[in-house]
Amino acid sequence: MTLHPADPARPAEPGTPVAAGEPPTARAIRLRTVAPALAALLLLGLALAAQAALPRLPDSVVSWGFPLLYALSCAALLGACRAVALTVHGRHQARVLRTYPWQRLNGALRHEDDGRRHLVVPEPDVPGEELRLPVDGRFGEASGVVWFAGDPRFLGVLALPGPRRMITLARPAARDTRLRAYAGPLSAGARARALAVGARVAPPDGALEAGPVPVGGLAKVALDHGDTAAGLRRSLVRRRIALYGQLVALAGFFATVSLRPDPGPLLPAALMALLVAPFTLLTAALAAGGTRRLERTLRTYPWQELYGEPEATGTAHDREVLVLRPDRGRSVRLRAVPLRRRFDAAERFWFAGDPRYGGAVSVPGGGRPVRVVRVKPAKADRKKSQATPEADALAEAAGLTKNGRLKTWAY
Repeated sequence: MTLHPADPARPAEPGTPVAAGEPPTARAIRLRTVAPALAALLLLGLALAAQAALPRLPDSVVSWGFPLLYALSCAALLGACRAVALTVHGRHQARVLRTYPWQRLNGALRHEDDGRRHLVVPEPDVPGEELRLPVDGRFGEASGVVWFAGDPRFLGVLALPGPRRMITLARPAARDTRLRAYAGPLSAGARARALAVGARVAPPDGALEAGPVPVGGLAKVALDHGDTAAGLRRSLVRRRIALYGQLVALAGFFATVSLRPDPGPLLPAALMALLVAPFTLLTAALAAGGTRRLERTLRTYPWQELYGEPEATGTAHDREVLVLRPDRGRSVRLRAVPLRRRFDAAERFWFAGDPRYGGAVSVPGGGRPVRVVRVKPAKADRKKSQATPEADALAEAAGLTKNGRLKTWAY
């Protein structure tokens, strides 16, 4: 196995073998992603089987069998959710291991006076400085050789030799959108690898002074890009399937209830469907309508590349606001509509629209467009010189405004 020294601890250069290329690490990745996914399927099947068995309990065992099966189904559902979370965590570790090589660190785990443990490694590009990454106490009492894959300025995967007992280490600013992103010296390769694993990186010095950068060459509007058109078609197909599939499933279910000679066992499920269906149908209808409005925007405006980052809102929806910076000293806060969603952690985004109102946002490449609107649009923006009649006409044609007024929710 290729091992890299701990001094200096820096990410792999292009062409360096990555950790996932080693057979033991590849097996560990498969174990951490496939096994939880299979466990989730088994637990979900167990929960469905328990729910199906509830109406068929004999009268003699209803008093004790019903609570037992109900508790079993709830525990199985919770276990399935936990297994899905483990699968997602394993996939993120796999991204790190497919980007960075293993480094062999000897004596890098240190105990602090307060009882905490940290991984202490030299800071890349800054001689004589050290970085400390907090280590979970459940990692064990290992104090000898450990393996680390990642960039200590952002995040990485720590493991015992093998690799065994892999855990993810991260600096708070690499993920928490309430903190200032890392703005220290960073090479182009290290920046690209950090963004590839989902870490937050501040824009390079002087990047905002250049302003937005047009993309696409001769493409006049965003929909001229092949990836954008394909991504929009996929989104529209998925949302139509979600809407029409629900309608067909509900129609078939209620037809079955009405045609049964004894619909009594299905009445609780029918009541639950009547309570839940309006909300799910409304959500699917709004999503499908929003995709059509998104298409209007992509047919009107071209893509341009802007620096930006997701921002925490102080609520449970940690990354539901995207802050784009068209130029230095100016920022535009956008939110996804009609449904709230989290934005990808990236350094640059493609934007098609009018910063005064909103438009469409995608990660670089334009393959995943999302409709966005301005959060509390500033009235001063509408009075600036760039608010020409032509710009107002484009906003009206794209569906961002109606009779000069911002459209924030109606679809």
